[in-house]
Amino acid sequence: MTQAWDRTLSDDLMLTVKVRGLGLETQFVPSCVAVSHEGSTLGQTIEFTNRQSLISKVYFQPLWWGAAIGHSLGCLFVVFGLASLFSWLIGGGTSALIGSACLAMVPLQWVNALWLLGSVREMLPQMSDSLAKLKWHYMFAASLAPFLSLINTINSLFTNKITWRGIRYEMRSPWETVILPSVRQKEKEAPVVLSK
Repeated sequence: MTQAWDRTLSDDLMLTVKVRGLGLETQFVPSCVAVSHEGSTLGQTIEFTNRQSLISKVYFQPLWWGAAIGHSLGCLFVVFGLASLFSWLIGGGTSALIGSACLAMVPLQWVNALWLLGSVREMLPQMSDSLAKLKWHYMFAASLAPFLSLINTINSLFTNKITWRGIRYEMRSPWETVILPSVRQKEKEAPVVLSK
């Protein structure tokens, strides 16, 4: 079984795949949550979320499909609601006003974000005060998250390559990842197959 990790990129998702393959389940243990205080620019955030989406596509497709469908529908509701509201404002019409009700998705996202934040604060009581200060940021991010996730999903449809801490990888399958030559390396140099 240990051979499964020889050429894998994501050790935790490979563990999940193997555990589920044995007919067992994983369990979430809040005390094992590791808090990260690392900041990021918008570009770094997109790179990170693209990477997470692509890793889930390769290792755990039900999660990827769930996120892809759920966030795509969320984006569709918001865009349709905005278009309907605009249509109603410039031309009226009951159907356009009814269509704008899709914008109810936005406050529902805020409520969900607050509920999730409250759950995290309960799991990490030592961080409760600092997390409370992020409430408005978290609510704002909840409205943008479906659109960012849609960008990540579209990106992952067209590539299996990621850059992680300056190293380029190609995930050919959950069991095979290769390190790609960097720009500085000669073009003739063959990719390195991950092995432990």
